Amino acid sequence: MNLRPRFASPFTLAAALSLASASARAQTATPTAEQPVSATPAAEEFQLTDAQRAEAAAALERGNAQFRRNNYEAALTEFLRVYEIAQRRPNSFVYLFNIARCYERLFRYDQAIEFYQRYLDRAPQDDRDRAQAAATVGALDGLLGTLEVQSNVADAQVWVDDRQVAERVRTVRIPGGVHVVELRARGYAPSRQQVQLPARTTQSISFRMERLNVRRGLHPAFFVSVASLGGATALTAAIVAPQVLVARAEVDALRNAPATMSSVGQDQKDRIRTLAIVTDVMLGVTIASAIGATLLGVATEWRRPTEAELNAPRTAARPAVTTVAPIASQSAVGLSIGGSL
Repeated sequence: MNLRPRFASPFTLAAALSLASASARAQTATPTAEQPVSATPAAEEFQLTDAQRAEAAAALERGNAQFRRNNYEAALTEFLRVYEIAQRRPNSFVYLFNIARCYERLFRYDQAIEFYQRYLDRAPQDDRDRAQAAATVGALDGLLGTLEVQSNVADAQVWVDDRQVAERVRTVRIPGGVHVVELRARGYAPSRQQVQLPARTTQSISFRMERLNVRRGLHPAFFVSVASLGGATALTAAIVAPQVLVARAEVDALRNAPATMSSVGQDQKDRIRTLAIVTDVMLGVTIASAIGATLLGVATEWRRPTEAELNAPRTAARPAVTTVAPIASQSAVGLSIGGSL
C-alpha cells in the first residue's frame, strides 16, 4: 500500500505556535499509550517559550529531511521530540501522524497502529488525512499476529527483536514474521526463543526462566565457622589461664622458702612460659574471631527470600532488601552497603 506521508512544514509550525507566550509546561517523557494527551487541555498548556518554538521548528525540519532520505529511525527521533515539546498545542495531531508513518516504514506495525489511533482521537473530523489513517489502521491490523507469552516469572519484561513490547508477561500483538522473543527479569538469566508467527494467527510461547545463583549476602556458614573458632579459642584460654596462675604460684612459693629455693628447675620455668604463650595466642585469636564474627553477622544473608517474594511484582508488596558486605583493599577496609526496592 503506497500512502503519501503528511509532513508539517517549519512554516506551519511557526504559524501554529505564533500565539504562544513566554511560559510553558515542560514535558520530560516521550509520549506513550499509557500517557494519553487530553483533547481539550487548558489554554495555559498551549504556551511555549521562544526557545521551545525554535527547538521544535529545527527538529521538525530535520525530521522532514531525514524522512525524505528514507532514514526513518532518525526521522522518528526528531518527530518524537517535536511532539514532546508541542503535544499540548491544538494541532499536535499532525506530529502523531508523522510518528505513525515512521513506525509504519520501520515495519513496527503495532506501534504505527497505536499512533495512527492517537491521531484519529485528536484530529478534527474534517482533517484531510483521517480517511487515510483509518484505512491504514485497518490494513496494518491485518498484518499483526497475536503471541500469548507465558512464564514462571510473572513480571518479566517481554522483548521482541531487541525492542521492549511489554512490562510484564502477557498477550502481545506483533507484526507477522520470524522474531526473537526474549524475557528479562531481575535475578534471572534472560531466556529467548525464536518464533515464526504468521499474520492473523495466535500462538502460545512458554518460558522457564532460571534463577541466577547470586546471593545478596554471605552464606551463614562463614559466620558459624568464625564464631565456632572464637568459641573454641576462648574455651582453651579459659582452661589454660588458670594453669598458668597455679604453676606460677607454686614456683613463687618454692622461691620464697629457703629450703626449697634451689629446687625450682628450668623445666618448671619453661612450662609456665609455654602456658603463658598459649594463653596469649588463644586470647588474641578469640578477640580477632569476635571482631570477624561481628562483621560477618552483619553481612550474612540469614534468610533467603522465598520464591513467592522474589516473583512478586516490583511494588510495595515486595520487601526491600539491604545487603552489607565487607570490603578490603590496599588503602582501606570497611563495609559495602547496598539494597534493592
